[in-house]
Amino acid sequence: MSRPTPISAAGSAGSPGRTEGSGETGRSSEAIRRAEESLREVRSAVGHISDLAAQLATASEEQSAVAEDVSRNINTLAEHGDTLREQTDNDARIVTRLAELSGALGKAAERYRV
Repeated sequence: MSRPTPISAAGSAGSPGRTEGSGETGRSSEAIRRAEESLREVRSAVGHISDLAAQLATASEEQSAVAEDVSRNINTLAEHGDTLREQTDNDARIVTRLAELSGALGKAAERYRV
């Protein structure tokens, strides 16, 4: 014959078996309450992590956009530098040519002195 469990062994409301069953029920209820609280904490942590991941993604996108802007600005500066170098070279050629013309004009003016 099988042994009766504490709950099935409880005969009347005042018997020791019923008290033992109530204690187990109380412990089970407490364990369930703690499990529910733990699940709430886990859900909260997951929500927080999800928010952090979204913030990280946004920051990463913004950083990428800034990096692209910096790269474009560097390229623009390089292009302006090339243009400035070309203009400076052209100005140097013009100054050299003006010096040559000035020298020739000076020689021509000396011939017409009285």
